[in-house]
Amino acid sequence: MIIETADGLEVRCWAVQRANIARMLKRRSYVDAVVDDLRVMREHYLGSGR
Repeated sequence: MIIETADGLEVRCWAVQRANIARMLKRRSYVDAVVDDLRVMREHYLGSGR
């Protein structure tokens, strides 16, 4: 996962991969929720225009 900071730097970090069982059952995994939360925070603090 790559997180871009407000000053444009990229921070690369390991992310837990989506579990195969979640993929097979077409269910959301914990990782999906984390990514969604990060997107919401980004839009809240930086706006969606970035």
